[in-house]
Amino acid sequence: MVESAAKNFAPHLICQTLFELSQRFNGFYDRNRVIGVEEEKLRLLMVAVTGLVIKSGLKILGIETVEKM
Repeated sequence: MVESAAKNFAPHLICQTLFELSQRFNGFYDRNRVIGVEEEKLRLLMVAVTGLVIKSGLKILGIETVEKM
């Protein structure tokens, strides 16, 4: 996706992918507990990786992120 966005001068592809990922993650987080469940380690890993992907995508777009909100 990043390669395609760069080749086609289409940064909106990265924005769209990050937006869709954020929406899906928000749905997951709304429906599922992360802490205090049997799958806690796996879910914490998924939270961390999702955050890393979003942060990396925003960095590619030149958008700074905050550590805490």
